[in-house]
Amino acid sequence: TTPSAEQQNSGVTAELTGILGTFDLAVDAFGLRVAALEVEIPDVVTVTAEGIVIQYDPDADR
Repeated sequence: TTPSAEQQNSGVTAELTGILGTFDLAVDAFGLRVAALEVEIPDVVTVTAEGIVIQYDPDADR
C-alpha cells in the first residue's frame, strides 16, 4: 500500500539496525535481536533503545 501524502510528510520515523532473526524448526523456538532502535514523532517523543532481545521457546518451562 502506498502511504498517503500526510503519512509521507509527517516526519515520523522508525529505524531498526543490526537485526538478526533465528528460528529452530525442530522445536518451534525463535529469537529476534535488534542492535538499536530509534523512533521519532516530531514535537512529541523520541524513543531510543539498544540491545533488544526477544526469545520464545515453547519448551523453556519443561
